[in-house]
Amino acid sequence: MTIFVRIKQKPLPMKRSLIAAATQFSVTVAASIFLCPHLGALGLSLGTTLGFTADLFVKGSYLFSKKCKLRPTIYVSVKKTLEMLRLSFGMALADLWMALLPFAMTSYILAAFGE
Repeated sequence: MTIFVRIKQKPLPMKRSLIAAATQFSVTVAASIFLCPHLGALGLSLGTTLGFTADLFVKGSYLFSKKCKLRPTIYVSVKKTLEMLRLSFGMALADLWMALLPFAMTSYILAAFGE
């Protein structure tokens, strides 16, 4: 979808960015240490996911606070949006074809020459 957003706002304050990074690091390490013995590699991935989620909440809390004067202006072009939908649909069909072709070939080979 083609959406243009113009934002008149300074970037995230340095203090909030450092707090978000520290929170992400702390939650990632703590969750990974706690989950790794129980779940192995899955525990490490869940710990990383929880760390990034904590980072998102810290940064999101600034966006919804009264200190943030974020006023986005959204412009939508219907013609470009329809063009992107058409291209996306074409790409989805191509991806589906590329996913089904090896499956069909493997099924044929197993049916013809398999046990």
